[in-house]
Amino acid sequence: MLAGRAFKPHILGMLKLTPILLAVLYALAMYHFSVWRTKRELDAKSTELADPRLDAGDITLDGKPVSFATTGEAQEAGVSTVYQEVNLIPAMSVTQNLTLQKTGNRFGVISWRKARQLALTKLERLDLDVDLDRAVGSYSVAIQQLVAIARALDEDTRVLVLDEPTASLDAEETAALFEVMRSLRDKGIAIVFITHFLDQVYEVSDRITVLRNGCKVGTGHVGDISRQELI
Repeated sequence: MLAGRAFKPHILGMLKLTPILLAVLYALAMYHFSVWRTKRELDAKSTELADPRLDAGDITLDGKPVSFATTGEAQEAGVSTVYQEVNLIPAMSVTQNLTLQKTGNRFGVISWRKARQLALTKLERLDLDVDLDRAVGSYSVAIQQLVAIARALDEDTRVLVLDEPTASLDAEETAALFEVMRSLRDKGIAIVFITHFLDQVYEVSDRITVLRNGCKVGTGHVGDISRQELI
């Protein structure tokens, strides 16, 4: 028969555990702070860039006028954007970056099983095979660009805006990105490709719109506009 009497935990044992518990609590606190700060920065940037008060003109989607105050509102309507300066957290894993704004939690505890499944689903849309647990900052700029695109895409994404996506890529990386863009186009996603590389415009675009000093100069099919006319 096993019996026991009332006992008190040894104070030395508790003191040994205290630094470990404090370290775990600190790590959790820093993670949640990083998530909160990133969300706040994204919301601030989206509010600045998506101010619905237009000087002129309008924005239509499926023939209906729309106005987005934040990127969240735009994404709900199926419009996603990947900015030139990729908003990824280098020290966090691919999974954490892909699910930063999508991971639900209960009582402050994140289900990493669900997060990994969501991350895997996003990567599969681009046929991108990377280590979900590896820090995203350890990958090349090209891979980070694709991870950012994967994060922006949802099942209901209809329009993808890419702001200078090839600015930091070499020729081989650019070609790989164009293959991804063509694949997304074939799946019915409209892509707004913003770039100053004129050769790339003719390589991957169907239509061209020229802006100069913030004003629209003209729009036309790629085959109808010569390079000399474009300049």
